[in-house]
Amino acid sequence: MARRPIYSLVEPHPENETLWAWAVRIKEAVPPTWAPIIGDVIHNLRASLDLMACDVVRIADPTAPLDNVYFPFAKRAEELDAMIERRMAGAPKEAHDLVRQMKPYPGGNDVLRGVHELDIIDKHQALLPVAGHIRSPNGGGVTSGELLAGTEPTSGFFDPRNHPAATLGVSAVDFRLVFPNQGPFEGRELLPTIEDLIKDFAGVVDAFETLSLGTVAEPLTNVMSLREFEMITGLPEGMYQFGTFGRPADGEG
Repeated sequence: MARRPIYSLVEPHPENETLWAWAVRIKEAVPPTWAPIIGDVIHNLRASLDLMACDVVRIADPTAPLDNVYFPFAKRAEELDAMIERRMAGAPKEAHDLVRQMKPYPGGNDVLRGVHELDIIDKHQALLPVAGHIRSPNGGGVTSGELLAGTEPTSGFFDPRNHPAATLGVSAVDFRLVFPNQGPFEGRELLPTIEDLIKDFAGVVDAFETLSLGTVAEPLTNVMSLREFEMITGLPEGMYQFGTFGRPADGEG
């Protein structure tokens, strides 16, 4: 964003001296490396439900096979019960009821279903955001499609007397990156939406964890120091380059 990938050019109108012509131009496209990052986030959210489903079944019956255990999604509400029996047959009735409350089908839970559909889309095409709510030099707002370098997604002209803050020349343009149209979460701002999705999915996992364990387990952080780990295991001091057990030292990934 600091490189100003979208900018506006305002010039005197070539045929009307009372008007200024403006154009929004794309200097830099969304980096293609963003697509796999966004795809990984979506896939990890979706996979967290499958892992959670396996844990629910495993807690109920440690000997139950897990080869075909997945969090159940249905294409229609009336098909959900069959999918629950197919995907989480080994889970207790209370877990089945909780899945029904989640409504993981179109028209039920848009968050769960949206991530499920995006995960499928990501298998076939890159999840690249587009520019939305671009602020034009005359104060209006426009929405662009895919950000293609060297293109001019929108232009126009205005009377500068009605927009005293406008100036001639090149200037930065305010915009937001949003999910593309004709897909889940279309038009919603990318980063805030992803943050909301993470919170929503954490809530789903917490609900099933509470059902199965009676509480939400605290995350394991700083369980023991490296020195304590070395003393217990008898491993040579400094064998592991971690500041604390399970957490990289400062400056490491």
